[in-house]
Amino acid sequence: GAAAAAGGGSGGAADGALYEADSKIVQAWTDHRDDPDYSPTNVVWLRGAFGESALSYTWKYMMQRDVLHEQLREIAQNILRQLYPRVSVKKIVPSWKEQGVFLHCASPEAALRVTRMSLDEIHARTPLSAYVVQGVPFVEDFVTTVPSRVLIAYYRGHKERLTHEQLFVEFRQFGILQRIDLSDSRTEAKITFRNQADATAAKNCLHQKLFDDGTKTLCVRYVEMRYWDRLLTLARNPRVAVVLAALGLTIFTIAVVTPLRNYFVTQRLLIGHHESIQALRELGSTYVWNHTTRTERALRAAFAKPPTAVTVVTGDEGTKKSDVLRKVLHRRMFSIRIDCTDADSVQDFIDVLETAISFRPSFKSLSFVRQYTDTALLALGNKSQQGLSESKEKQLDTVLRTLSNALFATSIRYPSALRAQGSKYQHPVIVFDNYERLLDSLETQSDADAVRANMLLEILVKWSEQVVERGSAHIVFVNDSTSAEERLKSYPQLRGRLQCISVRDLSRREAARYLTANVAYFAQRADARGVVRDAATRAQLDDVLDTLGGRIDDLELFVARAQVHDADAAPRDVVRTLVDEETRSLIARGFGTKKLFTDKLLSSDAPSLDGWTQYQLWKVMTALCDAHRVVKPIGAARMPALEYDDVVLGTLGGSEAALAKL
Repeated sequence: GAAAAAGGGSGGAADGALYEADSKIVQAWTDHRDDPDYSPTNVVWLRGAFGESALSYTWKYMMQRDVLHEQLREIAQNILRQLYPRVSVKKIVPSWKEQGVFLHCASPEAALRVTRMSLDEIHARTPLSAYVVQGVPFVEDFVTTVPSRVLIAYYRGHKERLTHEQLFVEFRQFGILQRIDLSDSRTEAKITFRNQADATAAKNCLHQKLFDDGTKTLCVRYVEMRYWDRLLTLARNPRVAVVLAALGLTIFTIAVVTPLRNYFVTQRLLIGHHESIQALRELGSTYVWNHTTRTERALRAAFAKPPTAVTVVTGDEGTKKSDVLRKVLHRRMFSIRIDCTDADSVQDFIDVLETAISFRPSFKSLSFVRQYTDTALLALGNKSQQGLSESKEKQLDTVLRTLSNALFATSIRYPSALRAQGSKYQHPVIVFDNYERLLDSLETQSDADAVRANMLLEILVKWSEQVVERGSAHIVFVNDSTSAEERLKSYPQLRGRLQCISVRDLSRREAARYLTANVAYFAQRADARGVVRDAATRAQLDDVLDTLGGRIDDLELFVARAQVHDADAAPRDVVRTLVDEETRSLIARGFGTKKLFTDKLLSSDAPSLDGWTQYQLWKVMTALCDAHRVVKPIGAARMPALEYDDVVLGTLGGSEAALAKL
């Protein structure tokens, strides 16, 4: 095998050379005076062969020698495989803690050839470098001695003075130098490299190098590192750096960041929910802000009791359920409203949640610290894509846990304090408004987003159940459809801990009273009790109620339009104008160019956009019209309706998603 490695040959000879790797490994440096073929220029120092630190070497040397030898044998085989048949290797001398090996070649030419070869395939974790040895290295395996990036150089047995120029020329070939310090007598020098691997290469290649025709011998050794230098050297190990960085961030988070966050969130709870001046101007003229509705009474009654269940507020769009909640929460201590309307991703939701509860310092404000740490770890060799940055789920869990701690502390501390001051304690209320839109947005993007949406809801459900079980706060979810309510009911944690409040349209009597009080045409023709007695005016009022029903949004829009018109303008004309505008909007949105109007409009294979097709829209509209012809109009004893199963399975071909989008 050795002969084949030296001179080339067949593939079988190459395999023999690899099987002889064990015989080429020498565990200790031998006496070169007994080796007549030894020459320093035949030896190559191969730096970075192991990619191990001194700490790893010490552990393996003391506890795992079998593993150490097996790893060395594998590396030796890789070296021989890479060099064969171009270079003859007589033996391999490892230096574990210096992270390299000495290759004894057959000739100086072979050694020089190694330094010019590409060595990337020998080891993948660290880059390799090869240097021709110019002296006689001293290889030792002292467990307690570790390499240093600071070297001591002097001439053995001579008081010869050293110079900066001479030392720079000799040592600079191995790496960048930070400084060279000469002693007062200038017979000894301290050379500091920028990194340890360069210092190791210089020490192994220049130790006992002969100068002036062999009359002077240069000796190079490590400087014993101080305690602080040892820590710095240890910290440069990528694995140790990851642990230290994680430990430092953890201590900083526990000692500084977490107390600050708890303080700001607690202060936010004490302030409570207050609508801005601009919001009050917008809400001040609305129906729910000036009238006490059934929904408002139900919410106030629920919030007056200790929390025992998660509350779900469900109502169609236009029922003003969010405005009712804002009215109930206004100027209420220990209450927070999280508006999820503009949250299109999990990160958006986290940002909205942080802002709503005054979670400071936020993850975004600290992101530069984690990015800097991740970049530094990547430069040190950490190949984890995650680094130390927290995942979205971890961030959400941290924010909710901080809010939970603040709520629990508030429920323990402030009830007795407020009663002592003669004030009434108000149970905390946390509202997640329009959260269903966030889940719908995530589920329609990709499968991964759908999984993340489910994970988001699971975290919220688990957190809500724990908060309610502790009696810390009322947790309220506000959504537009019963599907979100059914989704919450599907979680086992909420069985028996879910109360639902449905927001309905105004009754016909409430709607008539509202129109009579706010529309000049009806107000001028009503009696002192606000009741319209005139038959013609009553017919006008009935026509408006039959068309608009009790939806608050539509009633407020009608009132605003009626106030613009002349007081004698017929309400029927105002309603007809609104219907015409909505008709044109429906045509444009459902059948216009925005929906890619084609010849296949009324065919079952019409193009699908936004989850539904023009064909499905047309079928649902015609079905509703047919139902309206046989059932009494809106506002009467019965309302026109379609069976859910008939629409989904018949009209829409089994697509519940299309019905939800329509």
